Amino acid sequence: MRMSGKFRGRLVNHKTGEIICWEKHNKVVKVGFNWVASLMSDTTVRMAPISHIAFGTGSNVTVDSMIALENEVYRAPVTSNWNETTRELTFTGSIPKQSGLSVNITEVGLFNAEAGGTMFDRATFSPKGIDEDLSFDYTFIITITE
Repeated sequence: MRMSGKFRGRLVNHKTGEIICWEKHNKVVKVGFNWVASLMSDTTVRMAPISHIAFGTGSNVTVDSMIALENEVYRAPVTSNWNETTRELTFTGSIPKQSGLSVNITEVGLFNAEAGGTMFDRATFSPKGIDEDLSFDYTFIITITE
C-alpha cells in the first residue's frame, strides 16, 4: 500500500474578486505513518481520526521527524470524504474572511485534535497573505494505491 498526497489552496479576495489557486505535494511524516499503523493493528489504543488543519508561517522543508508545524497560527476543523472508486481520502475546510488573521501563511498540516494532537502530514508553499478581506479554502487529498 502506498500513500501520496497533495494540497490545493484557493485564496479569495472578497474586496477585489481576485482568486488565487495553487497545488503542492504534501508529505506524510513518521508519526502520520504510525497513526495509520495504529488504525490497522490489533492495538487497544486507537488514535483519534484526522479532524483539523493547522496553518503556520514556517518554511523549512518537511522532514520525517516533524511532529508539529514550525509556527502554527490558526487551526480549523475539516470535513472528510472517502471515494472508493478513486481511492482518494479528501479533507476540506476554510479560513473565513474576517478571521482575525493578518499573516503570510506558508505551511499547513493535518491533525487529529483541536489543539496539539498527532500531525499526519505537512505541506509548504510560497507565502499567501491572509487578512480581513480574504478567505482561504483548502483541500488535502490522500491517494491510497497498491
